[in-house]
Amino acid sequence: MNLMSNKISRLVNYEFILFMLISCIPLLVISQLSDLPTSLGNWAAKTHEILNLEIPSSNFYPAGSAIMLLPFIWNGPNYLIAILFYYLGGSFFYWKICSSIKSKKVRYLSLAALPINPYLIWLCYSSQDTVFEFFLLTVTIYSALKYRSLSFIILGFILCLTRPSYWILYITLGVFLQLTNKTKVRLRYVFLLPLIMLPINISYNILNYKTTSIANEAGLTAYFSYNKYYYLAHPKFDMDVFLSHEGHMSIDSSSNLNESELNKLYLNKAISSIKDNPKETLLGTIQKLDSYIFDIQKIPHLPGEYYLSADAKSIVISDQRLDWKFVIGNLIYALERMFLLIFLIPAIFIAIMGSRKKYFIKKNINYIVLAFPWLLGIVPGVIFYTETRFKIVSELLLVPFMAFIFTSVKFKQQIVENPEIFVSDEDRA
Repeated sequence: MNLMSNKISRLVNYEFILFMLISCIPLLVISQLSDLPTSLGNWAAKTHEILNLEIPSSNFYPAGSAIMLLPFIWNGPNYLIAILFYYLGGSFFYWKICSSIKSKKVRYLSLAALPINPYLIWLCYSSQDTVFEFFLLTVTIYSALKYRSLSFIILGFILCLTRPSYWILYITLGVFLQLTNKTKVRLRYVFLLPLIMLPINISYNILNYKTTSIANEAGLTAYFSYNKYYYLAHPKFDMDVFLSHEGHMSIDSSSNLNESELNKLYLNKAISSIKDNPKETLLGTIQKLDSYIFDIQKIPHLPGEYYLSADAKSIVISDQRLDWKFVIGNLIYALERMFLLIFLIPAIFIAIMGSRKKYFIKKNINYIVLAFPWLLGIVPGVIFYTETRFKIVSELLLVPFMAFIFTSVKFKQQIVENPEIFVSDEDRA
């Protein structure tokens, strides 16, 4: 009887089934509570162009999300099955990442970080690309952990086409995997393919859209990021709404400019704003860094519609969406991020010390890549701007990163037995 029970246990992973069921509950609850429509339908037109073997007419956003919608184009207009499929897919690969954590208690805590994150799941339901990002980032990082080159190259590339800020991760991670790759010689250079994929993507854009920009939203995003009044908007208000009203984002342009020409015009306007408003630019840059790393609240902090008056002397309160579900959701997210920061700082310190002193860590592990998305996300977050929706998926991967670090070090034992751990080679000399 016990033998049969053990065989069944090996065939059926009850931990996995329970995790997937628990993860589904908040998504189903949010689908009933949300007052926002699902947004995957925004990609339907571009998806149909791809299905018709046409070059997408617009490159304002790259084609990644439209590609991800291809198998579910029949599921419109709400695309609930697509949302559920990619959410469960991302949850599956998050479970696969966490399943290697040896400590059962720490593993359970790490897995719990997903279903108790209300804002991430809210975005997976309502945002036009977060659920795709969640699936693509988790499978890309899992592929990196396991050195699975094919899925890393293909899905990592689609991830960059879904959210272009991941290009820096894709390339950096590819180089890291190539340097640490111990597999067969025939796979020796395969992880360097991201270095080639970027110029291929830019060449494609030059050929079809007459622009070197990865996406034609870059100019508008840059102008938002370096608008004179940016520093007044974040992190309190939704920057797009705050600056779009009353002419603060207006530009002198001809109505017959195409998408690529408008992109260039906005880029030039952003550069001019940096030159003309150095004090505001510095304040805005400080705010971007603070918002990305230290701010525990959701960014923007307030739901609703708030915008700067035409004379830039007051802030207009148009619509306060201060519903209890938003307030409680913000509270839960704030508590989660507070604990994340408390444990992240020592985890990074231990990881750095462990890399210097091999005996500080039980064995060499490559789980440092779990921190890559968030750490490298600082670069586009400061160059452009950050909102919680742009970093919330990468923040989730910090949880198993910390779990692996804390369960892989002999911290207390080594300090007692080897106090010289914290003495550098230079000081010792």
